[in-house]
Amino acid sequence: MLIVGIVLGGIGLGVESKLDPFSLSVPGTAAYEGNDLAARHFGDSTPFVILLQGPPAALDRQGVALVRTLRRDSKATVISPWDKGSVTGLRPGERKALVLVDVREPLADAMRDTVPRLKGLLENRIHAPVVATQSGFANVSRALQDESLSATQRAELLAAPLLILILLFVFRSVAAAAIPLVFGALTVFAGRGVLALLSSFMTIDALSLVVCTMMGLALGVDYSLLIVSRFREELEGNRDPWEAAAATRASAGRTTLFAGVTLIVAVVFSAFLQPGSLLLSLATTVGVVAAISVAVSTLAVPPLLGLLGERINAGRIGASRRDGRGSTIAAAVTAALRRPSLAAFLVAVPLVLLALPNVAFSTGAPGIQELSASNPARKDAETIDRSVGPGWGAPFVVVAATEHGPITTAKELALLARWQRRIGDQPGVRAVIGPASIAGRTAPLRSFGAKLASKGPADAAKLKRLGPGLDRASRAVEELRQGIARGAQGSGLLAEGAGRAEAGARLIADGLSRATLRGSEASQAIERLQAGSKALADGQRKASVGTLTLTLGLRSLFPQVRGGDLSRARGLATQLERAASEDPALRSAANQARALARSIASHANEVRRLRDVAKEVNGGLNRLVAGGTKLEAGVGELSRAAGGLASGLGRLDSGAERLAGGLDELRGGAGTLQAGLSDGFHRSYRLQTGLKRAGIRASAISNPLSDGIGRLHRDSPHLFDSGYFVLSALDGASSRNRATAEEAISVEGGGQAARMLVVSTYGFNTSGSRRIGSRLLADARQLGDEGGLSVGVTGGAAIFNAYGEATEARLPFVLGAFVLFTLLALILILRAPLLALLAVCLNLASVAAAIGVLTLACQIPAGYPLGGHPYIDTVGAGAIFGVTFGLSIDYAVFLIARMRERYLVDGDNRAAIEFGLEKTAGVITGAAAIMAAVFISFATAPIATVSQMGVGLTVAILIDATVVRIVLLPALMLLLGDRVWRVPRWLDRILPSRSLLDGGGAS
Repeated sequence: MLIVGIVLGGIGLGVESKLDPFSLSVPGTAAYEGNDLAARHFGDSTPFVILLQGPPAALDRQGVALVRTLRRDSKATVISPWDKGSVTGLRPGERKALVLVDVREPLADAMRDTVPRLKGLLENRIHAPVVATQSGFANVSRALQDESLSATQRAELLAAPLLILILLFVFRSVAAAAIPLVFGALTVFAGRGVLALLSSFMTIDALSLVVCTMMGLALGVDYSLLIVSRFREELEGNRDPWEAAAATRASAGRTTLFAGVTLIVAVVFSAFLQPGSLLLSLATTVGVVAAISVAVSTLAVPPLLGLLGERINAGRIGASRRDGRGSTIAAAVTAALRRPSLAAFLVAVPLVLLALPNVAFSTGAPGIQELSASNPARKDAETIDRSVGPGWGAPFVVVAATEHGPITTAKELALLARWQRRIGDQPGVRAVIGPASIAGRTAPLRSFGAKLASKGPADAAKLKRLGPGLDRASRAVEELRQGIARGAQGSGLLAEGAGRAEAGARLIADGLSRATLRGSEASQAIERLQAGSKALADGQRKASVGTLTLTLGLRSLFPQVRGGDLSRARGLATQLERAASEDPALRSAANQARALARSIASHANEVRRLRDVAKEVNGGLNRLVAGGTKLEAGVGELSRAAGGLASGLGRLDSGAERLAGGLDELRGGAGTLQAGLSDGFHRSYRLQTGLKRAGIRASAISNPLSDGIGRLHRDSPHLFDSGYFVLSALDGASSRNRATAEEAISVEGGGQAARMLVVSTYGFNTSGSRRIGSRLLADARQLGDEGGLSVGVTGGAAIFNAYGEATEARLPFVLGAFVLFTLLALILILRAPLLALLAVCLNLASVAAAIGVLTLACQIPAGYPLGGHPYIDTVGAGAIFGVTFGLSIDYAVFLIARMRERYLVDGDNRAAIEFGLEKTAGVITGAAAIMAAVFISFATAPIATVSQMGVGLTVAILIDATVVRIVLLPALMLLLGDRVWRVPRWLDRILPSRSLLDGGGAS
């Protein structure tokens, strides 16, 4: 047995690393089903909230850098006030900002890894003047677990010296005191080993270790103390040590066995009614340590006592005390029982008074209030609540899922968005984060897809005509260039003619100077001049008509290029760019279309410039035509005036000089026109080739695109109405946008579910939170009915509410089952139904008094010992009842077994009561002192669950083992007389013929 205990102790050394977080999920509740629905579609996730406070500029700078760092973790989804379209409420003020982090990992992993990692990250990234505070359910659970483990270690250090002192006082022997202490420690170590093994099959949390230490020390020391006490009593009867050990096992060992088995079976039986794994874990732990205590005290202790023999009294302290002479406690009780009615009254009245506060009895689930006010996790959570309001640390989660297909259809997204807005408008709701933003962002995409899918054959044909139209524009530019070339050639001829005319005018001037001598020659020259001026006028008119044709051609070409082709090219580029945002394969085509649009725009500007130049040249030529006409008229007059040539030769000479100057200017303008037209000709070549290439590209793009649109319209006209269309867009988004979408839509899980995070204005474990939870459940049912969806409500707040409601609802059934089974077990063991009923009723009285004391303690304000906890934790209340009831049954069995031993001898009820008190009063009181020393060590724990258990169990054990078990029970037995030992005939036929305590010797 010792070897097994040592091996189990070695296994239990690493049990802390195998602990599970506090699990408040209760199967069968709406929160549990909602959590299961969320886990199936979204996987495990743990939310955190980070509060940043500081000057606005530093807050923005460090906050953005922190968000960027957080998003490098592939398992984290981050929602911040610096995101586009951020959630309302994340920036409650210029100096405050909230960052929500959802880590896709189980709570246990988040408690172990993410909580310290986030703390280190904030310490490294956030510095003065900005202050960072983080909280979340994982932080609170880790703090509860750490405080529970710390409470266990402190309690062990406090309990050890107290146990040593009490055992030395009870046994007055170092050897006798050492045995219960050693075996109590062995029970604890072995219990930890068994819990380590069980952790592979069930949930084992930190509170289980607390109960393991608490009950292991109490039961291990208690049961061993009873065995050692009975062995010393047997030795005093001059028995051989081995005979004394055998008699001890047959009597006290048998009593211990049945008392322990009663406790074990009652605990295990009630465990099936416990709501959730937390209370089941605690019940299992009590059963484990009770079984180990019974095994150690009945199997290991008696052989060791036989080996020690008289040496059990080694190391005596003070004068020895013989049990046969009776104890001071037994004597005092016997004296009090001379008037049993008065004794019963004096004990019953204080018990009733202590139980009266139970009318204000209230319970609640473990939460942040369980931690001390100085605990960092509680301070962080309360800081966030004070700064931005409660609700962010443990929001509700509404989950909706479809049976088949994605939930991203237009109808269902619109339904979810409408309900999200409806829930957000309700009183008590601070913010709602859900799929409404996704519905808004995907609406333009769905609209574009619908327009694309609605294009028919006529639209496809228009798209196909774009390439040929651009090709025609290229040919028109080619014709324009040919016209420009002809205009340039005409301008050259004009310049040449003007040069010749100038030379002629010079000749005229020379001839006029000689006209006086050569009149006949002058007349001939005038005639040639008239012919030349006529030819000049004709050339000018032809040049004017050419430039006018060029101007009109450019004027008609410019709107065609600028308005039609350019608009169609830009429209094509815009449509392709929108489509490319959803289908990256169209990005190259979109870029080519945009380049084509820019090329057409450039060529259009060039055509407009050439049009303006041609217009100016045409204006100049028009003026030249007018001059040529005047010249022609003037020469005609000169010819008509040839008769008066001599008199007008002087004037003609000066006019000829002016004519030569004008012709020189005409030759210069014609040269400029020729140069401009030549430059336009060369520049327009790029426009011609650009339009030709654009036509080729447009044909290459538009033909497959129009064919694809045709096939889409023909083969899948409702593609863009499908939820898979939006789901594929979310799945193909950037990693950041995809992670954000994953928070609301189960993209990774096939898009069959959506969820909304609902942040209330109330803290969890409050009446306001419970009202919000009930309203959300009603809303979820309506949403499910309206959309044909599977809908659930979960999240930290919902789980807390469900746990509190489930434990309050099931606690009466658990207590009733425990009481009923204990009563039946006592009837079977004692064969005295009235006495069994009396023992059970007194147990209830002890528990009621202990709970009453705790209820009074809940009224103590914060800052005082045991203060600041407004309700009794449901875990603590259940543990107090179960442990107190089980231990009270132990004391009752120990006491009544000795009474029954004497009653079977002479049938004297009073003598049996006095004999039982004489033999067990001191031992029971000592055992109660031992248990009280263990329990009071846990009363100083900074976690309310543990401290309330310590206080409640200490009060219950002291009341039960002193005034109730050794005063009130004997007094009531005296008042009832021999009836307490009788068995009705009908029951006698059912029960075994002998009491289970009658075997192998007296008990």
